Amino acid sequence: MQELKQKILEYIQENGPVLPIQISKEIQGNTIFAGAFLSELVSSQKVKMSHAKIGGSRLYYVPGQEEKLQVLASHLSERPKKAFELLKEKKILRDKDCEPWERVALREIKDFSVPLQVNIKGNIEIFWKWYLLSDEETEKLILELIKNEIGNETIENKEVSKTVESKDEFNEKIESKEEVSKTIESKDEDNETIEESNNEVIESKDEVSETIENKEDIKENLSANESQEKLPFEHLNAGEFYENIVKFLQSNNVSIVDQKVITKNRELNFIIEIPSNLGNLKYFVIARNKKKLNDADLSLAFHQGSELKLPVMVISPGTITKKAEKFINEKLKGLVFKQI
Repeated sequence: MQELKQKILEYIQENGPVLPIQISKEIQGNTIFAGAFLSELVSSQKVKMSHAKIGGSRLYYVPGQEEKLQVLASHLSERPKKAFELLKEKKILRDKDCEPWERVALREIKDFSVPLQVNIKGNIEIFWKWYLLSDEETEKLILELIKNEIGNETIENKEVSKTVESKDEFNEKIESKEEVSKTIESKDEDNETIEESNNEVIESKDEVSETIENKEDIKENLSANESQEKLPFEHLNAGEFYENIVKFLQSNNVSIVDQKVITKNRELNFIIEIPSNLGNLKYFVIARNKKKLNDADLSLAFHQGSELKLPVMVISPGTITKKAEKFINEKLKGLVFKQI
């Protein structure tokens, strides 16, 4: 599986930006499996994902391929496309000088518009920067726009301070106050399912400290456990979700052999042993704190368990989609889902 993931990464490096369907053809698999691997690459920050879509699917690319994202422009609806062309031409736009529809559209084209907060004599204003513009050119153009308000002396002394927030963080603040209509509708149900999974997997840089790469750690621990006596269970201080999962496992007379916190209060991995008349049965457990799990979530869990040569159990306080339930019966034989 590691070789396959590396093959996908190399394909994106050579051909990006690419669609999931292109990846699935390259690895001769379906879009569900391609989406699962892409989710891992995005969460480990080796690959980036576009906000806009082509035919219901996002583009995947690596740093350095940002300029090629402009292929998305032809797939934008009328007003976002006009905003794209305006920002590309002007490079910097002052939010308060834009038409209402332009303000909305600029907030939609997140792949191309970078929101800036600029402090002008104590007043914070929003400016929009073309995504390929350098910081030096950005400052120069903003100063040109506001030179009549701040005076030459301020320009010469560069007493204009600006705070640049990440596009996602800043747009979230804006969207919490304004209702922004989606510009491009999904037309492919399978690909949309993958995208929903990807969006759940992607966390803020500060929040995610570890990724699904921990599978190798679990393998090492599993091998160690097979060759020596089982160590006593160590209760971790890992948040409420962890406490709930451990309580559920122990209440069902399950022994925890190994454990790993992927993301605190969001995702946990365990190796467990369940007593039976034929001896202890070993399972790989993924606990996800998610309202609804889809087929891509389950497919990824199934493949992680396959690498460990263990049956898989997925535990969550949420439910699974009807499509995911059907997927278990048809494609993921042996996977067990438990709602708590």
